[in-house]
Amino acid sequence: DLIAELDTFFAKCLSECGLAEFDTARKPPSKVKKTPESIVKDISKFEQYKKVPSGTGKKIRIKIDSGAGVSAIPRNMATEYMLKPTFESEAGISYTTACGTAVVDEGMRSPVIRTKEGSTKRINMRVADVTKPLASADEMLENKHRIVLDDEYSYILDKRTGEKTEIMRENGNLFIEVEVLPPVSDDLNV
Repeated sequence: DLIAELDTFFAKCLSECGLAEFDTARKPPSKVKKTPESIVKDISKFEQYKKVPSGTGKKIRIKIDSGAGVSAIPRNMATEYMLKPTFESEAGISYTTACGTAVVDEGMRSPVIRTKEGSTKRINMRVADVTKPLASADEMLENKHRIVLDDEYSYILDKRTGEKTEIMRENGNLFIEVEVLPPVSDDLNV
């Protein structure tokens, strides 16, 4: 469609000129209406994740990045989860890193994580040629989270649930420690 062609054209122009990152993640929400049956299925699947014992997943650090337009994960992480195509991956759109390198969007994985505090959440992350997982501060804000940075205690507040996730600081980097839980049912990369 015309909008997709224009998005691709502008992304290519911006990328070639090295002017800025092109953020196509702000597309209007999908008009797909969920049926009551699909909502119940989603809830029951997520309840399965809450029952997964601690220590059965892989512990990782996710860097909080205020300059990132999208959250990203290296292609060799959370590979047990299904890799889903995105508009950007299908259009060959790339992002520009802080050091000016173009990184191609390879699709999206949505691993379920457990925070140090015990909260279980799904996080959508773009798969790309990056060295470590990055959480976009902008995406968190768009998803009803507040980020509080303080010299004594920094955290991410989920405004919908009131749950807090501690942000740690090491060598000037801000990050959260989480456990990526093993996937269940249709989350499996099969």
